[in-house]
Amino acid sequence: MTQAHDTCPACGKPEGLQIVWGKPSAEDADKIARGEVICGGCDIWSVVCGTLMNRECQACGHQWHVKD
Repeated sequence: MTQAHDTCPACGKPEGLQIVWGKPSAEDADKIARGEVICGGCDIWSVVCGTLMNRECQACGHQWHVKD
């Protein structure tokens, strides 16, 4: 079932996946391998600026923040 935050605010497609930042745990690594989440890498700039994007659209590449 698609959740509201999975719908991309840029293109409207239900292709949004959670972004995992930093070194992934073993569980997250398995999810990345299965295509259930995206590995965002190490993004120091977003941490400094204050807003870390936590969703990415697989259709258009847009990233956005969802307050969990």
